Amino acid sequence: MKTPTLDQLVAAVTKDLERGVWSVPLREGAKRPKLRGWNHLRIGAEDAEDFFEAGMNRGRLLGVEPATGEHTLVVVDLDVPEALAMAPHLLPATGEVGGRSGAPRAHWYYACTHPPPTRRYNGADGERLVELLSRGSQVVVPPSIHPSGDAYQWFEDGPAAAVNPAELQARCAELAVACALVRGTPDPVAALMALGNDLDNDRCTRIRAAVEVCSPASDGSGPVGGELNSSVRQWLGETAGGAK
Repeated sequence: MKTPTLDQLVAAVTKDLERGVWSVPLREGAKRPKLRGWNHLRIGAEDAEDFFEAGMNRGRLLGVEPATGEHTLVVVDLDVPEALAMAPHLLPATGEVGGRSGAPRAHWYYACTHPPPTRRYNGADGERLVELLSRGSQVVVPPSIHPSGDAYQWFEDGPAAAVNPAELQARCAELAVACALVRGTPDPVAALMALGNDLDNDRCTRIRAAVEVCSPASDGSGPVGGELNSSVRQWLGETAGGAK
């Protein structure tokens, strides 16, 4: 396992500052910040060598005032294989996508003028499905090393797409609903149709197209019942105003 060099870390910090993004020092081979008060750090290019050391990991600070420009960075973190498969059918397209070999294209970055709050979606079994990470969060980025030994990498290294925060929240909720149905019901499409008035036609069409990508391979062995039903209805209801 080849850990990041100081030169690689400083170069990455500098490149992200040019994009308006602040970096956070993380523990070696880990996701945890190295320093207390990490969410208040604003490390300039001239300070990078004072905060980073060879072997450390690097995070991006999310949901805060940018170093330059007017857009704040947020990320959608895809935590299960179904989310990775269905994201292209539900999330807005973006030019900046990261991840690692064990979870390719797991981090989708977006720019917002008014960032949405952080939101985490769990399935009925308690497993994390999707996260919208914003203020109060950071995300691990290249040249870092995952605890498994995987190197983080860029799959798309262009600009993060500027999006409407309410629409992004709605699409994240739709992706979480699709994941919950595929993982937790024997017939995800039938379960989707049963939601009835909680879905307008556009949302139903999007989610169904995504579900059909995964449902043939799903054994539907997850829990079924009131807890799942209540969760997906809540997710749809709280984001109905942002759906387009």
